[in-house]
Amino acid sequence: MNHSQEIPPRASWGRVFHKATDLPEQLEASMRSRPVMTVLAVAGVAFVAGTIAGSRVARALLVAAAPVIARRLIDGPLGDDLEGYVKSIFREPASPQAS
Repeated sequence: MNHSQEIPPRASWGRVFHKATDLPEQLEASMRSRPVMTVLAVAGVAFVAGTIAGSRVARALLVAAAPVIARRLIDGPLGDDLEGYVKSIFREPASPQAS
């Protein structure tokens, strides 16, 4: 396999969450250094997101994909955490041993 055909590593949820939490600080720094470009970039992303959210086709695709997305979340690390939480709720308390 040549270098241009390598598959990029999948993003972990932790890395995605970390990047998302850093976004406000990055936007502030960008706003101080290049305010016009930052406003244009944010407006473009908002326009695209609004267009997708307002599209009947996009909403239909999102509704159709919801079970697949939910299944991937449940089969992944989030599902393991949820399973552990549910088991801890229904675990019977340890019975006192008679001595």
